[in-house]
Amino acid sequence: MILLQSMEKFDDLIEYDPVTSKKRKISKKVQPAYIGQAIQGSFSELGKHLVFLFRIDETLHLVIDNEHIVLDNNIRIIRVSDKSDETITFMIIDIFSNETIIEIKYQKPNIYPALEFDPTPFVDEEDFDYGLFLSNVLNDVDRRNRVYR
Repeated sequence: MILLQSMEKFDDLIEYDPVTSKKRKISKKVQPAYIGQAIQGSFSELGKHLVFLFRIDETLHLVIDNEHIVLDNNIRIIRVSDKSDETITFMIIDIFSNETIIEIKYQKPNIYPALEFDPTPFVDEEDFDYGLFLSNVLNDVDRRNRVYR
């Protein structure tokens, strides 16, 4: 079992078994024994899809709904906005076959107040947009190697 932290609510965790795909939602408020436990990944929703990112040993894994994808060097992540900048398309591509493995469309998060007015110096757009976070981490070799170690 691995423990995943919600990207939206600090209180929410998911305990996930990558072998059986069983998952259990946990509230740290309701179950305080989970406070301070080691976190091996994160989760959020993109559109209507539940998405997990986690590391097992040296390998990153992405689970979208019930589809498990090993994030090796054969995978590329593409994230593009439509012309109105309202809808985001998030795609996982096999670089050898150029085949789209997963494609998700989701609404761009409405960040209020706007980041330029947020007094928190370390807040970034990817803190509100899990697709952007995934794209930034998985397309940057250094971040990809550091995340969830």
